[in-house]
Order: sequence, then C-alpha cells, then structure tokens
Amino acid sequence: MAKLNIIRRCYSCGVVLQSKDPQKDGYVENEFLQDLSKGVLFCSKCFHSEKYNLAPREASLDHEFFTLIADAQATDALIVYVINLFSFEAGFIRALNHWLSGLDILVLANKRDILPDDIDDEQLKEYVAHRLRVEKLKVLDVKLVSASASYNIRDVIDVIKDLRRRRDVYIIGQKHSGKTTLMEAFLKEYKNLSRTNIITQNYPGTNLKVMQIPIDQSTYFYDTPGLGNDNSVLEKVEKPVLKAIVPVKKIEKRRFTITKTQSLFIGGLARIELVEGEKTAVGCYFSDDVDIKKIVLPDANKQFLRTLSKDLLHPTSKNLQSLKDFDIYDIVVDEEGSRDIGINGLGWLSFIGANQTFRLYLPKGVSFYTTRSKIQDVK
Repeated sequence: MAKLNIIRRCYSCGVVLQSKDPQKDGYVENEFLQDLSKGVLFCSKCFHSEKYNLAPREASLDHEFFTLIADAQATDALIVYVINLFSFEAGFIRALNHWLSGLDILVLANKRDILPDDIDDEQLKEYVAHRLRVEKLKVLDVKLVSASASYNIRDVIDVIKDLRRRRDVYIIGQKHSGKTTLMEAFLKEYKNLSRTNIITQNYPGTNLKVMQIPIDQSTYFYDTPGLGNDNSVLEKVEKPVLKAIVPVKKIEKRRFTITKTQSLFIGGLARIELVEGEKTAVGCYFSDDVDIKKIVLPDANKQFLRTLSKDLLHPTSKNLQSLKDFDIYDIVVDEEGSRDIGINGLGWLSFIGANQTFRLYLPKGVSFYTTRSKIQDVK
C-alpha cells in the first residue's frame, strides 16, 4: 500500500519543512513536524526572526550628520560627547563611531544627580571611559555633570579651554541625553570674546539646524541636533508614559530574588524571567514611577496580557497591547561577577553572573545591552 507523505511548509517563508538537517533551510524539530494538530509551523530560521529578534537594532542617523563630522575631522576639532548616565550603553551608532575614531573626545556624563550617592565617582568615570573605548573612541577625559543642578558646569568650561587648543568644538549627544539643558547651563557661564553673535542656522551643505557659538575670532562651538534614539523605549511610548519612565529624582535600587518559576514585570513595558540557572538576586534600577512586580511563570503570559489591557501596573502604553508588540531575547550569561542587563531608555537590572539564561521581553525595536555592572553592588 502506498504511503502518503504530507508536505508541510513554513507559514512565514513557504519553504518545505524538514527535520533531518538543522543546517539546511526548512528545519523544524521532528516532534513538531509530526504533530498534525499544529496547523501553523515556522521553520527554525523564521521562528527566530519572528519571535526571537536576535539582532537588536541600532539607532538611526541622518546621513547629513556625516557631512558635519567630516568637517570636524578635517579641522581636527574637539568632540564634546554628552551621554545620559542613566541609559547610554545601547545607544551607540557604529557608523558614527567609525567617523569619530581618532578625534579627541571629552565625555560629559550627564544626570549624575539621579544616581545613588554612594557610587564612587572615579569608578563611574572609568566605567564610562571603558564603554567608549570598547567602541574604539579616543577619550581624553570624562566629566560627571548634572545640567539640571548645574553640577560641575564651571569645571567643564575650564576643561574645554585646556583641551581644545584653538580648535573648533562640536557638541554631540543623543536625544534625551540632557544636551539641551546642559547647553542652557553652559550659556549662563559663557562669555563671548568675539564680535560675532550666536546664531542658529542650517549647517553648510545640510538641512541640520546647528547653533554656532563663537569662542574667539576664528573658532566656534557647534551645538548639533540630537542623535537618533529610535531604538529606545523613549521613542516608543506616549508623553504621559515618557514622564513616568524618565527619572527626575534620585533612583533607589529595588531588590528581588527570582527563580525559574518566576517573572518580573517592569510596568507594562518589559518583562524578564530566569530560564536557566540557580535562584538569582536582582537589583532593579528604574524610575520610582515604574511599578515592578514578581509573577509566577505558568500564568505569566496571561497575567502580562491582563496587565496591558487593564493597566494593572504603572505605566502601560497604548502602543503595547499584545505579545506581538514585543521582541523576545534569550540572554546567556557565562561571565562571572557583577553584571547588568540594561533596557535602552528604561533602566537596568544588576545581578551576580553564574551561568544563567534570562528571557527578556521588550517593545519591538528597542535595544538592550549586557555588560559588567555600572554599580558594583548587588546585595
């Protein structure tokens, strides 16, 4: 009697499914392929691209910005790079870093005032410098500042004087880095020693609005537009949610212990659970206005959806109403010591690395990072 073979195809790409060779197109585990009750199947490749977005996206950058940086290179300008200490690690743009490579960079690490007081400033500066060195950037110095509290602003002006050596100065930074507030604080201390007025106009050859601030008769500060931040939670939510997740006062660590049967809900914006590993103590660094709740796993999906639809945790976003609105990542931690998993624009979690695997749910398009701890304390 003839044997009937049912040909099954991937629901996404249409390739014929097979269970013999994981390296070939159309692979799916045999138990799924033989289970005819599963009406819809994805091949391994499509399953990972649909459900587990394996490549967190970089922020975009207006191509005209490269014209501006090319001029900075041509004149060997000093770059003042403003970062948001609360969340900067996942915001680097590799193409921009390539163009900045070799230029002298002064880093202004903004919003020091919202981090805990007991952090050692020198340790924090070294952490920032290390992160930029990993990006192959030439960091001359790191200054911790707070634009809103005018912390260290006078010192920054003196450092720029010492480092610029009669060169132009280009000030760059991502949106929400506090660069605008920092410039306002800077201008209060600024003295115009030239006969030229401060002007805002399109940078030559581009449509980029740049504030041109004379330093002397021949050199200028160029305050450039904020860099793209479209891989951040800050660009995915409504204004009321934005106000809740951007901390305006000192953040306090919240402590939780999670096991493989538990999940942490971070408002209705993110979720993390332990997939592999022993019970883990986690320190959570998020705005005080972001609720964090520990949930037992078997019903986690159902409870998360209920949280989204019923606004059970603060904040939730109208843009995030189903699991389809989230990317899912499995993060394998094989390093030991204090580690962070950070969510671009939202905050971070600290823990002791011990061969864990975490599953992270993020709004689609939002990037994350994992690195050594920004704050060397997980108790």
